[in-house]
Amino acid sequence: MLQETCERLSGIEHQPPLFICGEDHRFTVAEQLRQGGFQFNHILLEPEVRNTAPAVALAALQAVKAVLENDSSEGEPVLLVLAADHVIRNNQALEIAVSSALPFAQ
Repeated sequence: MLQETCERLSGIEHQPPLFICGEDHRFTVAEQLRQGGFQFNHILLEPEVRNTAPAVALAALQAVKAVLENDSSEGEPVLLVLAADHVIRNNQALEIAVSSALPFAQ
């Protein structure tokens, strides 16, 4: 499912993704990414498993940190949060939805 989630990004313009998981899953995630040949930014480890909201907050902080470190004039980062345990059967519909939502997120 993780590889399928990565494949969903193929039709969406994006930076290398950031992955968040618990300590118990870090090697599995890294191996799945390696096997699929997927490029990624980082694998962040949750200090404690606390569900989705804290993980998204951690990703947002990391994205802002990356913008500040690169002294980028791109403004605030926009995040697309994808859970690896979701089944999406129509990737084209996802791509259209993301494309339509992007101007509002910006």
